[in-house]
Amino acid sequence: MAQLTIVFGLVECVFGWLQLLGFAASGNLFLAIGLMPALMGRTGWIAALLGCAVVAAGRYVSAGRSFEKGRLRVYAVSVIVLTTAFLMLLYFLKPDSAQGRVLMWMVAFKAMFAHPLGVGWDRVAGAFGQAQEDYFAQYPDSGFISVAGAPEYVFNEFLQVGIAFGIAGFIAFVAVVTAGAVAAWRSRCHGLCGAAVAFAAVCFSSYPLQFAEFYLLVFLLGGAIIFHRRNYPLWLRAGACVVAGCILSVPAYGIMERKRQIREWDRIGNTIRYRLSDSMKEECDSLVREMEWSARCLFDYGKALRGNGDYEKSNEVLEMGVKVSSDPMFLNLIGRNHEDMGETAKAEEHYTRSKHRLPNRLYPYYLLAMLYAKEHDVSSGKFRKAYEEAMGLPVKVESPATREMREELKKVRGEK
Repeated sequence: MAQLTIVFGLVECVFGWLQLLGFAASGNLFLAIGLMPALMGRTGWIAALLGCAVVAAGRYVSAGRSFEKGRLRVYAVSVIVLTTAFLMLLYFLKPDSAQGRVLMWMVAFKAMFAHPLGVGWDRVAGAFGQAQEDYFAQYPDSGFISVAGAPEYVFNEFLQVGIAFGIAGFIAFVAVVTAGAVAAWRSRCHGLCGAAVAFAAVCFSSYPLQFAEFYLLVFLLGGAIIFHRRNYPLWLRAGACVVAGCILSVPAYGIMERKRQIREWDRIGNTIRYRLSDSMKEECDSLVREMEWSARCLFDYGKALRGNGDYEKSNEVLEMGVKVSSDPMFLNLIGRNHEDMGETAKAEEHYTRSKHRLPNRLYPYYLLAMLYAKEHDVSSGKFRKAYEEAMGLPVKVESPATREMREELKKVRGEK
């Protein structure tokens, strides 16, 4: 059954590309539209509408029609009004999600300008987490606190590339995507132009470049656009496709290799949560050297080292995790290690950083209050402030863990 599904999928891919390139008529439009409302994917809706709009405009121009000045104004105003109404509809459909995207993009811009030369592809999430930490430290009463999260990606590949490779990389990526769409339009390949615009829309609010399949898509789409540029010799177009394929194969291969490494880590990841022997520690050290990019690997190993009482080495591993992840749990564990080593000031520093990094999580407030209760009297100003913040913090989802933390704080303070 699985093999049959793959065969039918490949057949559909072939027909899809034939339709996209104009060699076959499209006959599945309504079937595709019928699926989209059920998917609730706003990015997909916007990408589909933009792509179809480009194709429709191309067909209009190809038919020999011209946009009269007066009619062009009407079209422009209509497009602006309809687009505004559509975006407002999408916003009210999922307001928290929309606000979360706005926060992510704003923080991502801050991260990009904080690192104008880039931090590397693997450290984007870490740079994002630091930028968000700085933002909430500066604006503790921000209206975005309730929608803040610890994302693995910034949900905008243009900004993702900008943080990774700097402002120059951001400009280059925008230029390449724009050049591809413009080249397809000038070659009268309006289907390819629509596809390029749809891809740009997906890049604007999602993370397609985190999957190897999309690198193949970019290669096929770019190759089709290049081969339709008849004003260049065939050998030059073929050479450009080969060079592009070689460049795109590097990240695609890297993604596949990392999946293999994750499977290798899964083999021992569950075991070290319960027992970390010396022989396993050597194996983990070897894997960690290969998987410094993996937040999950670093967190699991750092937590296992903490369980073994090896606090200093645990902190070394967890600090590596802070560079590749926006998750504040790395900071919480580092703080707990410092607290267990008697380094109160460093523990307080990391708990405070965790609180700023994701201010809608109760755990760092709880850790700070418990630290102050242990180091100071419960009547001290530091404890009272931490206690009030912890008890007054609105949490997204009430759980047994949050209730237990608040009950424990009440007992420490002497309340019933």
